[in-house]
Amino acid sequence: MSLYVNSVEIDFDSGVFRGSLTLSRLAVESKSPTWQTVNDLRYTRLVDTNTSKLLMFKMVTWQLLRIEASAQANSSCNAINAPLRLITSNGKSRISVKKSTADGSVLGGRIQVILDDILWIATLPQIRSAITFYDHIMNIVKAASKKVPTLYHTECIEIKPPVVKSPPSIPVSAIFRNFDFDRTSYHVYVGKIDLHLCDDNQTSDG
Repeated sequence: MSLYVNSVEIDFDSGVFRGSLTLSRLAVESKSPTWQTVNDLRYTRLVDTNTSKLLMFKMVTWQLLRIEASAQANSSCNAINAPLRLITSNGKSRISVKKSTADGSVLGGRIQVILDDILWIATLPQIRSAITFYDHIMNIVKAASKKVPTLYHTECIEIKPPVVKSPPSIPVSAIFRNFDFDRTSYHVYVGKIDLHLCDDNQTSDG
């Protein structure tokens, strides 16, 4: 299953800062556990019948990612003292989702963001803004994980997705364990960061 979108723009406002995230040439595709393209959806998931768990694998790719953030005008927090602008190209995100085949509930996930190169021309205040921006996002992620409500189902419907074929010598449960994870996690990989620092005083004078 594949989904292609020309452009996606997300505006956010946390009270401390507001900004936007723009993705161009976005593609969402189902992949095999080794992140290969397959023609059959049955090979994009793994099922362990012993534990009634299912693993699904999705990949999101984009040609351009632009992030902009700035402090609120009426914010009492002055740590973010310069607008933050960051542009990257040719990135992808690998998403693994673990679900229960008994009731369809989501048990966890793993998100891996992979960026080839980052070119960033910034001033020292913008570097401080980036650090504060990162800390604030991490605090939001940690707070959100503690506030996830528990969902109670009054009716349970058993879901039986197709089982991935495997060689007779290797049981499905063994393959499942190779790609299984215990808890939700987030990972960021960057091939190269090309950072250019500019003197904002000289920039404004010139």
